Amino acid sequence: MNDFYVAGIGASAGGLAALKLLLEHLPAKTGVAFVLIQHLPADHRSALVELLRPVASIPVSEASDRTLLEPDHFYVCPSKANIELENGVIRLVPLTDAQKGHMSIDAFFYSLARRQQQRAVAVVLSGTGSDGAAGLRAVKAAGGLTFAQDPETAQYDGMPQSAIETGCVDFVLSIPEIACALSRITSVPAEEACQDKAEESTYDGQEETQRILHLLKASTDIDFSHYKPATIGRRVQRRIVVHGLEGVAAYATHLGTRPAEMEALTNDLLIGVTEFFRDPSAFEALTASVYPAFQPGLSGDEPVRVWVAGCSSGEEAYSIAMSLLEFYGDGSVPQIQIFATDLSAKGIAKARSGVYSREELHRGLSEERIDRFFTRVENGYRINKRVREMCVFARQNLIKDPPFSRLDLISCRNLLIYLKPAVQARLLSLFHFALKPGGYLLLGKSESIASAHGLFAPLDKGNRIYMKTKTQSTYQSAEPRAEGPRREQPERPIEPAYDEMRSDLQMEADRILLARYAPSGVVVND
Repeated sequence: MNDFYVAGIGASAGGLAALKLLLEHLPAKTGVAFVLIQHLPADHRSALVELLRPVASIPVSEASDRTLLEPDHFYVCPSKANIELENGVIRLVPLTDAQKGHMSIDAFFYSLARRQQQRAVAVVLSGTGSDGAAGLRAVKAAGGLTFAQDPETAQYDGMPQSAIETGCVDFVLSIPEIACALSRITSVPAEEACQDKAEESTYDGQEETQRILHLLKASTDIDFSHYKPATIGRRVQRRIVVHGLEGVAAYATHLGTRPAEMEALTNDLLIGVTEFFRDPSAFEALTASVYPAFQPGLSGDEPVRVWVAGCSSGEEAYSIAMSLLEFYGDGSVPQIQIFATDLSAKGIAKARSGVYSREELHRGLSEERIDRFFTRVENGYRINKRVREMCVFARQNLIKDPPFSRLDLISCRNLLIYLKPAVQARLLSLFHFALKPGGYLLLGKSESIASAHGLFAPLDKGNRIYMKTKTQSTYQSAEPRAEGPRREQPERPIEPAYDEMRSDLQMEADRILLARYAPSGVVVND
């Protein structure tokens, strides 16, 4: 990884005017290396270098193989190759006939995310289609910064709009504003330093941080006070720097008067990043050690029940569905119910649509799986009906809403790490209550059951798979109780909580049955 930021810039139709404006506003010294990926016919000689040089205050050159990246330089990808990063140098990958017209911006953003991680920057400018959206999500997942041109200022808004719809764009700005922001990003500390500064700013500006949390709750009804202070502070700190503000108090004032910034910060904190078959070894372990335990219960009326908590845009839920179908193969397949929930309305909408770009699929799926489980549609690939009908997606606040019950498996990966330890402990207790006896819990690579106090036993420690123990648990919301004097309340017993969840699940079952099988109709009150 280079010790300076590398900004990947993706542009297509209408991109030339945007690029000229960007370079006109970029200062000579930013400390950032820029790499441009522009859609061009493979047999077309690009004149971009000659067109951009006159308006730039930094060197502009066509990228060549094994060029050493330097800050304050602008590299243009040639028309007949893809660009990848490798050990601080540019590598050109010649395009085959089959690759012509493919998602070249996504391909570079993925490479950028792998190599630069938190020092990666993805910028999506004017263009048609959706190239860049999937790769931008990868940059976001790696801890990098993401920008999209304000669609209202773009000659063609398809690419920036597609990027924004991922929910992973940190900043939606005009071209001059993007240039200004890029000139400031070297002031954004690296991840470790950023965390230290975030914690420092959180404690030094505790009152202002609380004001930010109150503003978010009033606007979105999401209580981010359950998140670790460093998680909040780190993201706020980055936005303070990029917006050129003086501190937490100034940012709180800025936030309170700008609904678009409120939405952007909310999306930043929800951290909606995922991919198909993320951490393949975890799915191999499920197939080897967990799914076989589901077979003895086959009785025709006893479904396999799975809950994917924090499902983002659906890739995890669909991956589990696909892996279960592969496990059962040509044999008898039980009824499979996968409940997938998330706080993000955008994520749930995408999951329900079941449509993904080619690049999103190629991140974790083989051609065999794509052919078996997806159908080509106009705007990408749609998950097939059999897999889609196994999954029910719903918006849910995991911390305060009732859970599902009598589950065989819960997958909650890369969510607990962002929450305070007390909330983690309550969620683990909730998961224990929601699972059947002997049910399984799958966590993320950086998560553990340390705060579960004997509720789970390790089944595969390396892949973070645990089995529910026989320890008795009761249901209570994972939301911590308010501070201050209060009257002692008896612990909620299992029976009323189960009745509440049973009612909730009955309503969900009625909704599914009516939506799928009942004719359309209206009720008239005379």
